[in-house]
Order: sequence, then C-alpha cells, then structure tokens
Amino acid sequence: MGDYPKTNVDWQGANPVPIAFKPVSPPTIGHNSYEGFHPGRQDLLKKGHSKKQWDDLDGKKLECDIIRDNDVEIVVRDGTKLYADIYRPADAQGKKIPCIVAYGPYGKKYNMAGIAVHLPWKLGLRADDTSGYETFESVDPKDFCAWGYAVANVDSRGTGHSEGFICIMGEQEAQDGYDVVEFLGAQEWCNGNVGMAGNSHLAITQYFIAAKNPPCLKAIAPWEGCSDLGREQFTRGGIFSISNNNFITKFTVRGTNGYEDFEEMYARYPLSSAYWEDKRAALEKIKCAAFITGTDFAAMHTMGSIRAYMQIDSANKWIKWNAWQEWFDLWAVEESRLELRRFFDRYLKEEANDWEQTPKVRWAVLQYGDKPPIENITLPAFPHPETNFTTYYLNGENNTLSPTPVPTPSTLSYNSETTDRLKFTHTFSTPTTLLGPPKITLHMSCADHDDMNVYVQLRKLDKNGHPLVHVQIPQERWQIKSTYDLSDAQTNNGALYFKGSVGMLRASQRKIDRSRTEHENIPFHPHDEVQRVPRGEVVELEIGIWSGATHFEAGETLSVQIFGSISLNPELEHLNRPRPAEEKNHGRHLVHVGGKYESRIVLPIVDLGL
Repeated sequence: MGDYPKTNVDWQGANPVPIAFKPVSPPTIGHNSYEGFHPGRQDLLKKGHSKKQWDDLDGKKLECDIIRDNDVEIVVRDGTKLYADIYRPADAQGKKIPCIVAYGPYGKKYNMAGIAVHLPWKLGLRADDTSGYETFESVDPKDFCAWGYAVANVDSRGTGHSEGFICIMGEQEAQDGYDVVEFLGAQEWCNGNVGMAGNSHLAITQYFIAAKNPPCLKAIAPWEGCSDLGREQFTRGGIFSISNNNFITKFTVRGTNGYEDFEEMYARYPLSSAYWEDKRAALEKIKCAAFITGTDFAAMHTMGSIRAYMQIDSANKWIKWNAWQEWFDLWAVEESRLELRRFFDRYLKEEANDWEQTPKVRWAVLQYGDKPPIENITLPAFPHPETNFTTYYLNGENNTLSPTPVPTPSTLSYNSETTDRLKFTHTFSTPTTLLGPPKITLHMSCADHDDMNVYVQLRKLDKNGHPLVHVQIPQERWQIKSTYDLSDAQTNNGALYFKGSVGMLRASQRKIDRSRTEHENIPFHPHDEVQRVPRGEVVELEIGIWSGATHFEAGETLSVQIFGSISLNPELEHLNRPRPAEEKNHGRHLVHVGGKYESRIVLPIVDLGL
C-alpha cells in the first residue's frame, strides 16, 4: 500500500470476488506527457516533425503525415466508457488498414522519455530512438503508420479518463480488451484485422485478451510478459512481494477512482483462490499467431514467456530470447522493429512474405562481464531436446558440487536474517553451456521458526573467482569502460544489471502438483495449503530456478548460493513497506547434505558447439 491508505471500496464487476482498491492521483497536465481530455479533437502530425524528448533533444522525425484522433470513446459491454488515441497514416484515407493495439494503464501519451529519466544511464536509450508519440511499452506510430498501420493506444478501465476502477489482469480486463479489439476491427478504416503489441504489462494483457479469442484478433506480440501474476510476480514461491507496484501507482498510473490493492488482496487470500487463479492466463485457449520474446533477467516475466510458448495452442507461434532489456529491445534495436513488422505484415496484412520460415525458437546465451552475449542461436525446441540434465550433489566437506553422491553427511548453515550466503562451486574443465531451467533439491531445517523463505541464485565467476554481472544494454552504450570497475553495491539495479537466475520457495508451501508440472525441472506449486515445518525437523524442498542461458569457458566457475533474502527490484525497495514478522525468516537455516540427505542441483547442459 506504500504511502496510500486503503479506499475501503470494494467492487466486483466481472471479477470472481470483490476487489479492494487503493487511491491513485488524478491525471494532471504535463505529468507523463498528459495533455488533457480532448474527445473529438483530431491532430495532424506532419512528416518531418520531431517532438522534444529530454534535455531539449529531438525525437525521431515522423516519416509520414499522421492523423491522431484523441480520446476516442469505446463503450464496453457493461456500459463503461474507455478512451483511446488512434494514430493513422494520413494518406490512408479511403483505404482499409490493419490496427495494432497497445492496451494498458500507464497513460496513452506516457512515452519512452517518461521512463528513461528514472533509469541509470537512461538505460542506454537515446532521445532519437523513438518519436515520442509511442505509448509506454509499445510500438512507435512513427514506424507503423509509415508502414501502413493504425496504432490504437488505449487507457484501460479506470486509467486516465476511462471510467471505472483499475483492475489488473483477469476476467475484467479480458472482457474489456475483447470489446476494444472488436470495436477497432469494425471501424470503417480498418480491414478487420487487429494485432496487439507491447511489453511487460502491455504483454500480459495480451495473454488474457487473446484467451477470449476475439474474432478480429489475428496476432499478438507479447514482448516479455509474465502470465501468472501470483506465481511469477506477487507471490513467487509463496513469498509475497509488492514488486514494482508501489512505484507504478505512485509515479506512473493516473485515474479518477482507485487501483487494485494487491497487498490487501493478499491479506484476504494468502493462498491459491479464485482471486489468484483469475490472474493466471489460460494460455492453452489462445489460437491466434503469437511472436513472444523474453530474457533471463526479467524479475517477473522470464517463466511467463516460456510458459506462453509451451502452452499457446497455435501452430503459428515463435519465441525469441533476447540479451537486452525489454524497453531497449523494443525501442532501440532496429532488427526487432523490422521483425515485428514482418510478423504483422504476414498476419494483419496477409502478405506472403516467408515469415513462416523464421526459426520457431531462437535463443541468446549470456557470457557476463565484458564478454558480449551470443545471440540468435536456433534451437529445435525448448527445452532443447538434447539437453543433458546433469545432477551435481552439494558437498559439505569442501563446499563444491560433486558429480557423484557424497557419502559423508554434513550440516551447514547461514543466518537467514542477514545477507549471509552459503555457497557451493563447480569449475568447468571444458567449455560448457547451461541453457534451460535448473532445479535444486535441498534438505533443510530451522530450530528458530516453523517456516523458511529460501532463495537460491546461480552466479558466474571468472577464472580468478570474481563474480560477474551482465549489463542489459549493448556495450557501445555503456557509461563505464568495464564491469570490473563496478563494486557489488553499484550493480544493485535490476533494470540495468543481472547477476544470475534465482529460485525461491516458502517451505510451508513446498507441496507440488505433478499433474500441473509442465517439465520435471519446473515444479508446479499449487500454494493451496500451509504445511508448517516443526522446529528442527528436516524437510525436502524442490525449488525450480528460473530458466537461464550461460556459457562458461574452461576454468570459469558456477557458484550456487543459498540464502534468506533478496530483492528482485532493489532500486525500488525504498517505496515498499516491510512484511509482517510472521512472514519473515528467523534465525539460522540449516542445509543438510551428504549421506541420506542428497541435496542436489540439476543443471541443463546443452552442447551448442560454442
């Protein structure tokens, strides 16, 4: 809840249960590029025009005359009015063109410049990477209008001047989005083909809307998005975190009513329920074409992107794994824009452009430090069918990973209330690539509490044992000469630096539903009951570590680190309230290895010939 009190307002609508809301500030002129409420106003944006971004720098010049219809009213099935800005090429008058929809809560005119000023190095983004007319997290009308598309930036329910309360994902947004897609597809200027594009929130909404299969929706491009808000964002491993939500509600989202209060809803429903299941997209119901992207390092999106590719029920689906942060990839990488154009040209314009020859699965392998990533590796499937899932056992005698079971039992521990970490290492003697989802099984106990929040992170160390980070933008846009110039504290920004894949689990929610487990290394925790851990009793925890792709040269080391706390959004922690004492760790956590306690990790090793 951050700085905001609860509104004490509940509203249900199409949601399975009544939703609590917290207040947000109303839209104000100048904040996040807001220009006021102007239904019926039409602007002509001239070719060659450029918009000021930051530091009085110009954005990209428009490549054609563009008509912008401001605050177009869209009435959804319950009578609520939503509003959209619609950009169309001026020379398309009298022609039928497809439409690309950006559907989200951040404000139709909130753009790249609005977020870049909050980011270190502005995340490598330059003022002329976009025109300034793109809505946050989606495509630039400068590009797509010049390529013969309309772009509709829609304020979702409750945001801006759209009516109602701000509901995040689930049935309400799915119904609203369905109605928006069908409204746009029926416009006299539209050829009846609608696509959706955008990353993060604007990717997640696509999954929920596409699962309803609106007839006009022919293609989606979820550019990095989770697909289960509980298991992948707010309650990963059964451990609640407000994630980036307080930043969003304080600095970004504006509306006239309230925003769904996730802290309050977790207090009401701490376990799986109709509320949290409504936040899990029914990916298996999606039938349209899909072009998905993802990365190893998104704090909430990595496994959602993978699950989407594995579960979407369409023969026309592609996934591309990237080495760069999602906003940088969308706005600053020319190849990404051109690929997205080819995808939409095929399914919205129905052009025979050989898009289907694009490899279905492409991956980026990180090398960390000052070494560039290895990009665009074609895989036959994901996970790679020839993955050698290799087990290493935790050895307490020398804190290494052993390829064979360790006969001698040991008990090691760490202080779960501090930054203390228990570390096990393995140095590779030959070049080795890990690509896919790892899994760790730990035998653990605690004498000081009847529950444990357990975290695991995989770190790469160089040949001298120095821990490495991956910078999420290309080296030509770094503002440092080398990652070796950075202290560990300087790399505590999740938007710019990535230290390694993380897995987490609350011991009392260790239960696994094998019938819903997509892959042996991706255990599905239903989070539907609490199984407390009697003090001192040893329990087995099976923890899926989020998928990663890392290449090790001979002499480089993998460090498996076990500990009691981590923030996946460290730069935002000052906005968040501490969790209640009963949800926190207490005392020392004991890890039992060797003998009858075969604590072990399964690593996905793939021979790519690197």
